[in-house]
Amino acid sequence: MKASDKPVAAELIRQSLDLTKASTISSIYKRLQPGVDGRIRTKLAPYTETGRLRSGEDDWWPEPTTNLQNLPKKAAALDPLYEVRNAIVPAPGSVFIEGDLSQAEAITTAAYAGDWAKVERILSGDEHSELAARIFSIPVEQVDRKRQRPIGKFANHGLNYGAGWKTFMENVNKDADITGVSIDAKMAKKVIAAWQAMNPKTVRWWDEVKREVASRGYLVNAFGRKRIFLNPNTAGNDIIAYLPQSTIADLLNTALVRLFGLEAKHGFRIVLQIHDAILVEAPVARWMQVAKVMKQAMLIPMMINGREVTVPVDISMSAKSWGKMSEVKI
Repeated sequence: MKASDKPVAAELIRQSLDLTKASTISSIYKRLQPGVDGRIRTKLAPYTETGRLRSGEDDWWPEPTTNLQNLPKKAAALDPLYEVRNAIVPAPGSVFIEGDLSQAEAITTAAYAGDWAKVERILSGDEHSELAARIFSIPVEQVDRKRQRPIGKFANHGLNYGAGWKTFMENVNKDADITGVSIDAKMAKKVIAAWQAMNPKTVRWWDEVKREVASRGYLVNAFGRKRIFLNPNTAGNDIIAYLPQSTIADLLNTALVRLFGLEAKHGFRIVLQIHDAILVEAPVARWMQVAKVMKQAMLIPMMINGREVTVPVDISMSAKSWGKMSEVKI
């Protein structure tokens, strides 16, 4: 490809991404069909390898149902076209309150790897900027928060389970039309090298957990959930991902059970479980009380590698819609 052809190719790729996303968003809006009471429904099922609840359609329910866990959030923050969550609003006189487990998988992965220094970095600092500084060989204070820090963030969220450079590059570039951030193969390899240099204990843990499965055939997470790997040789990175992902699934489901037992007493209603978060609806006059109850219920200490680990919980609230949530300090 000639240098003069690159801008044309980049524009064609951008337009292709735009069309693909527009088609996806159009289909999401079409399937958000409420029942006769105005509520949109989904089916939550636990039949996953990690115990995480899966959202989807229910063929037996007499009214429309759909997947509510895949409504875009990141894209919506950057482009109004994707603000699908604005279609979901609280009942009159009520507000939405959401409790979100903050950096849950990053914290639990570091804990299983025994990298307690990383756990502290996550809890007390800006690890994304620290990684970006390492990638671009610059001081942390000089990191560009729009162009460089997002690459550090993509890496910290996307490389915990041993993804290769090609997968990482594709995951970053698939949202380039929205984020404005894209990388090539050379940069992807550089990012992975920097991330692995910054996280040697996690890289070593990858091999350790694979050897454990090869020897015993199974893994058991901090909540006692056991998964047997019938063919470890073909399980690949699923072996690495199992402990953190199943731990967070069990953590969130434990919080969900706690909150279910508190609904009647505090007058709120559980609306949805969304991967690392729980959404409830509460009377506007009692939202602060419910928010405090929610945060307390979701702060659950776990024992991992002989140490107690508690994943932080962020609380957000909105009287307008699920798409207009604002973080609140509790």
